[in-house]
Amino acid sequence: MSSNPVANTATRFEMLWDAQREWEDEEIVYMSPKAGYPDDNPKTAYGEAKTKLSDTPTIGIQKMGRVFTGGAVKYGRYNWRDHQVSATVYYDAAQRHLMAWFNGEDIDPESGEPHLAHVMACCNILMDAGDKGMLNDNRATTGKATLTSGD
Repeated sequence: MSSNPVANTATRFEMLWDAQREWEDEEIVYMSPKAGYPDDNPKTAYGEAKTKLSDTPTIGIQKMGRVFTGGAVKYGRYNWRDHQVSATVYYDAAQRHLMAWFNGEDIDPESGEPHLAHVMACCNILMDAGDKGMLNDNRATTGKATLTSGD
């Protein structure tokens, strides 16, 4: 492996992704011996090559959706697509929710939803705002931290 921490992270991610692709759940039949796919629909081959969202647990997505519904009522639906948002605001909010959870508080007292669902929502907003060109990337530009092999 490279001594570059970013390259090491990318390599570890690629190894995990390769392992995920090779993993087979004994309870789910992905491929039929006859056609090589779960059915004989020609679109199946294309669908099977894409991200397997059926391998993603839905509980976090459902809880995150409830957080987004509360945010839509409070701030407006998809408000970060209408108004630019600052990265540090959502980073700080995600960290506060993560620290509250780590300190033993599972549920946010204001929303009644899990702190971890709020962390997911903050991260999702950061990614979506970045993708839509609505993220004010005000992260530090000097003294950037790097991961060490122990992190």
